[in-house]
Amino acid sequence: MSIVAATHGQTSVTGTTSETNLAALRIPAGSMGRNGHIEIKILWSYTNSANNKILAIRVGTTAGAIVGPVAGSATTVTTTATAQTLTIIRSNNATNAQTIYSFPPTTPFGSSTLATTTTALDTTADYYLNINGQLALGTETLTLVHAYAVVYPSNDASPPDLDISFMTSGTLDSRLTFSRASAATYTDATGTILPAAVNAPRWDYDPVQHTLRGLLLEDARTNIAFPSGNFAAWVTNLPGTVVTANSGIAPDGTTTMTRWSEQATNAAHYAQQSPLGITASQTYTFSLYAQAQENQWIQMFFDDGSNGVWAAFDLVAGTYQGPFVRGTGTATAASITPAGNNTFRCSITGVASTAVSVRAGIIFAPVYNAGFAQAYQGNTSNGCLLWGVQFEQGTFPSSYVPTTSAAVTRSADLCTLASGSWRNATAETFKAELMYFDTGNQSARVLGNSAGAQAPIYLSPYSAGRQGGVYDGAALVATANRVAPFSLDKVATTWQSAPNAQVCLNAGTVAAYNQLITGFGAVSTFKFMGDNNPGDACFGWIRRFSYWNRVLSPAELQAVTT
Repeated sequence: MSIVAATHGQTSVTGTTSETNLAALRIPAGSMGRNGHIEIKILWSYTNSANNKILAIRVGTTAGAIVGPVAGSATTVTTTATAQTLTIIRSNNATNAQTIYSFPPTTPFGSSTLATTTTALDTTADYYLNINGQLALGTETLTLVHAYAVVYPSNDASPPDLDISFMTSGTLDSRLTFSRASAATYTDATGTILPAAVNAPRWDYDPVQHTLRGLLLEDARTNIAFPSGNFAAWVTNLPGTVVTANSGIAPDGTTTMTRWSEQATNAAHYAQQSPLGITASQTYTFSLYAQAQENQWIQMFFDDGSNGVWAAFDLVAGTYQGPFVRGTGTATAASITPAGNNTFRCSITGVASTAVSVRAGIIFAPVYNAGFAQAYQGNTSNGCLLWGVQFEQGTFPSSYVPTTSAAVTRSADLCTLASGSWRNATAETFKAELMYFDTGNQSARVLGNSAGAQAPIYLSPYSAGRQGGVYDGAALVATANRVAPFSLDKVATTWQSAPNAQVCLNAGTVAAYNQLITGFGAVSTFKFMGDNNPGDACFGWIRRFSYWNRVLSPAELQAVTT
């Protein structure tokens, strides 16, 4: 229960006998559900006379409307000075059908000869309670003193037959199996990057808000930049710059950030590491953590000397420009993400043409929109802090992989759930709550088959954002609406042996398809955020998994993904 809308201050009507809108209370889309109700409580004052004063609530999709259906019955008051009214609107087991109780709002408790009235509002979209007043004599006054609406939402779907939360740090549900063949890192509740031991699950927190994002699950990645935590030791060439190790607090809590400073030369000021051996024509991501000091703008690049990718970063505003192409390289993406303590993780992604060896580095920029490696007069007092270099094959930066004297591979996280008596493989509903990284052009299995391609919950590749989907290894159905990386999303899917499949993403329009013949009856073990196909893992955070051993209706799918 929550007050979703209320007036602020009094409004009055006088000088007219026309119906006048005094307030419009917006009811958010999807807040009511199929069986919820709204209570609207209003305080009025008015001229005490024998003349009529009409109090009304009109419901509709337009704010301020003085036409349209009245919620229940309008109330006429005369020889009193104040009134308090209560109106109740109840969903009638649907999101587009409501019943309004029509007893007089000034005496809401008791019996009445007035029949209930009905409306057909689409409550999956925003709508308005327009509170209106009308005078019979224009010299009198009618005042809306205060009004508020309380939504009592319904739990429209029956409780799931299996419900697993991943939002209790340190506690993994006993029905799950987890493993990872290497150590890894995660961010704790203080925003500090910490190591996780082999086979230890990672409950990962937002480094700025310090809120739990869920259980972090990733595919394998290798960091070929070493030593990652000592930028001063990583770079092999420092034209126009100098480095001073151990000059600031790093995101892992150690005093290992390197201060990188300009020299007093009129030239480009940069630092690079070379050579880095890579696989030709493959996509790589170069990332590091940076904190502004006197210098606010940096550029990052990797190339074969002529062909590659670069981007510019503002370490105060937390913005970037690019990515930009160098020569025949391919510029895929750039990002800047707050890491706490005024530090940002900056990254660039692309292809350095057919090169098998590249250089990677950073450049001081005299202004944000400077060209690549622009020359200028340096100042020995100017610099910034750097740490956590990572160079990995992939289309986005994964979690930090510490290195010292050699490249290090973080193994894939494997979190599985065995099928069992909780399932009805001929008619079933799956639902997941998650946040995910960008996964490039690969498919993203939120819930997959640990031994095959099937994915009861699937994120389908799309250039403008991924679609929720269900894939049985042969056919796919996907939603029209899409998600973006790092957003909180809820996806629910169904399958039955009719056959028929449905999918709903974030309470959007339910998509259905009758060509998913195979289903998921043969799946003996489910894998979260990944499957057997290389590259098809869904890097991100799983927050909740729910299962019903029946097929939820489209309205129920919308309700459980609201």
